[in-house]
Amino acid sequence: NNFNKDIFIPKTVDCTTEMKKIRDNKAKWYNRNAGKEEIEFLPGSKVLLQDKFTKKWSKGIIVEKTIFPRSYIVKDDKGKLMRRNTHFIKKVIEYNDFDSFDEENVKTIRENKDVDKIEDNKEKEEKVINNFKFTI
Repeated sequence: NNFNKDIFIPKTVDCTTEMKKIRDNKAKWYNRNAGKEEIEFLPGSKVLLQDKFTKKWSKGIIVEKTIFPRSYIVKDDKGKLMRRNTHFIKKVIEYNDFDSFDEENVKTIRENKDVDKIEDNKEKEEKVINNFKFTI
């Protein structure tokens, strides 16, 4: 009996740290790619509504929030009431007279990222002007 019986006893491996790494990595990717922050609309807000079929935008007004997530009752420019998901609604952020605007002239915003992009572009333009570098 010159052999070691201990080699036949299974060794336990502590996998909790490895599992925690995997779980943390999954959480990191989920949080990075998860849905954006919900956009809130107040009743009476003037918005643009996208037609699901033609993909064209028209003016409308928020009537109320529904019990469903990201869903609002809106009134279009013809007075028709409908339920719309926030995917099909854009805030109107700049206009003088809502009844007399061209869709192309209305500035809209979907997410805060759009504002950040605009500000970043303004900073880049200022740097270019300050450095006398003009590109077309």
